[in-house]
Amino acid sequence: MAKLTRKTLLEQQIEDLEESLEKLKEQLRKVEEEEQHHQIDLLENYFSTINNRFANLQGFWQLLKEELNEMFASNEKDKK
Repeated sequence: MAKLTRKTLLEQQIEDLEESLEKLKEQLRKVEEEEQHHQIDLLENYFSTINNRFANLQGFWQLLKEELNEMFASNEKDKK
């Protein structure tokens, strides 16, 4: 009878440990998911910054192109 009680006690301890392990695994999944969301947010901010810089660069190139065209058009008029 003592063996049966010990066996039952061990089975209960194993069951408790398995439940604890599942809870820990679930906590780990939540932490990993939160980290992934954080990394996605960082990427979105990075892409937004890159898009903004690209738009600024496009504006700069357009302005530079217009200025150069005006400058060369002015030089052509002066030569004639």
